[in-house]
Amino acid sequence: MLLYILFILAGAAIIVLGIKKNKLLIILGAIIAAVGVFLTAAAIILMYAVRSQEPDPDPNEIAGVEDGQDWRAWRSYSDDFTVCEGVEVCLSPLDDGKGYAAYDSCSGSRVGTLFADGTNGQEEILCEDVDSDGMKEIGIVMSQETAWYHYTDEEWIEGEGGGCFRRIE
Repeated sequence: MLLYILFILAGAAIIVLGIKKNKLLIILGAIIAAVGVFLTAAAIILMYAVRSQEPDPDPNEIAGVEDGQDWRAWRSYSDDFTVCEGVEVCLSPLDDGKGYAAYDSCSGSRVGTLFADGTNGQEEILCEDVDSDGMKEIGIVMSQETAWYHYTDEEWIEGEGGGCFRRIE
C-alpha cells in the first residue's frame, strides 16, 4: 500500500516538473498518479472484502479444540452444577485468582462471575441448598472455611463483568 502512495506522490512530482518543462511530462505524471490512486483504492476494497468474508468463530473450534471435542477441552472447568431448575453451570478459575468465571454447561456461554479472592483453581467446589430456599448455592472450600455463593439472575455483560453469584454470610 505504501508503494501505491509513492506512485501518487511521484506522479504529482512529475506533474509539477512538467508544468515548467513539457506537456508530455504532465500527462505521464497524471497517468502514474492515476495508477497509484487506482491501486490504493483496489487494495482497500480487497482488504474489506476479505475481512467481511471471514466466518464467525465456531465455539467448537476455539483455541485448539478439535472437531468432535467438548467445548471445555481447551481450559480447566469444574463439574457441572445445577443451581436451580434450568440453570446448570460449570466454573473456570480466573487468571488473576479473584474467583471463577461461570459458564452455561450446555452452550458454553459465559453467564457470570463468582468473585472469591485468594482462589487458585484447586479448591473443592460444593453445591448445596444451604439456606433452604429451593436454590442450590455454590460453596468454595478455602482453608478452614467454606464460602457460600447464591445464584442471582443478574445479567453478565461482556467486558463489563457482573456476577451471577453473591456471597452469603
